[in-house]
Amino acid sequence: MIRLVRFCVAAAAFGMAICGAQAAMAACQMTDRAAFSDKFDTLDSTWGEYENYRVEDGKLVITPPAGYNTATINTASLYDDVDVCVEMTVLDPITKGTCGSIIVWGIDYDNYYSFQVSTDGEASFWRRQRGRWLSQVAWQEFDAYNKDPGAVNELKVVTEGNKAKLYLNGKLFKEVRGQPPKDGQQVGLLACSPNDVSAKVAFDNFVVDEPQKDESGNK
Repeated sequence: MIRLVRFCVAAAAFGMAICGAQAAMAACQMTDRAAFSDKFDTLDSTWGEYENYRVEDGKLVITPPAGYNTATINTASLYDDVDVCVEMTVLDPITKGTCGSIIVWGIDYDNYYSFQVSTDGEASFWRRQRGRWLSQVAWQEFDAYNKDPGAVNELKVVTEGNKAKLYLNGKLFKEVRGQPPKDGQQVGLLACSPNDVSAKVAFDNFVVDEPQKDESGNK
C-alpha cells in the first residue's frame, strides 16, 4: 500500500497568512459515542508500519521527505457517518508549507478525501482519486489556524451521507460534498513537507465518534 506521494499540487500555494489566529481548543475527547480512539501511547497495529511515521512521546509523528506527503489509513473499522477529531502540532523547526490533515471517505491509499491545514494559516480540501490529486476547495487563508510555535490545532470532520463539515479549532471552514464509499469509509491522517525540507507533524487524541443526533434524529 502506497503511503508516500509526491506533493507537488497541495504544497504549491504559499499565501500570506492573516495575523491573529484563534487559540486552539485541543478538545478531542472520547465520548460514549466513540467507535475508535487512540492516544498514541504505542503504535496500534491498525495504523500499519512505515518508516515515515512512529510514536514519539505519546504522539504519532509523521515525517515526510521534502516535497512529499505521507498518509496512514487506519484499518480498525469501516464506518458510515463519522465525527472524527485529532490534535495536530508542527514540531520544530517550523517551516512554511508544512501541512497536517484528516483523511475521510477512504477506500485505499489512492482513493480518499483530505481536509488539510498548513503553517501558512491556510486550509483546503482535496480528493485523491485513482492516484491523482483533485482540488475540491483550493488553499485559502483561514484565521482559525494558530501559528504560535508549538501550538495545538484541532482538526475535525463530520460526515453525513455525501456531505461533510470541516472544522479547525471549533470554527467551521467549509461545508463540502463528495462521493463516500458505498460499503463504508476508512479514516486516517496525513502530513506533508514543503519542497525544500522534511517536516515533522505530530498528532494526538485521535477520536472517531458516531455523529450526534438531535431529538428529531437529525445530525
